[in-house]
Amino acid sequence: MLQIKLLRPESKAPTRAHASDAGLDLIHIGRKLTIKAGAKTKIATGFAMSIPLGNVAKVYPRSGLGTKQELVLANLVGIIDSDYRDEVFVTMKNNGSDDVVIEKGDRFAQMTIQPIWLWSPQIVEKLPDSVRNTGGHGSTGK
Repeated sequence: MLQIKLLRPESKAPTRAHASDAGLDLIHIGRKLTIKAGAKTKIATGFAMSIPLGNVAKVYPRSGLGTKQELVLANLVGIIDSDYRDEVFVTMKNNGSDDVVIEKGDRFAQMTIQPIWLWSPQIVEKLPDSVRNTGGHGSTGK
């Protein structure tokens, strides 16, 4: 279960537009925001959450904003670890040539919760052989 704590009266929980959507939409809770061409801005979501251990939240741009208006995450994909409990912020960057306006209530990013393996690195003297072995980029001839 993903536990959400709303931090302000105007805060909105992440929601799906359709029951089968993979991503939960993040909603802008502040005043009208203009992101100038080439600029970036940090957007508060108004919520904190508790992600179950063994999972991670990943934040992505919404496809329409990314492809039509070139509004993307400044770090391309946001990673939120399961032990983070503070407010979720998303830094958006306008890669386009026009200003982008985000109104209060607009969905501006999307978040998925995904299982992860909590591996620990193991130092070894030799790696097991594979068909490819040390063949690097382009080693298959394509």
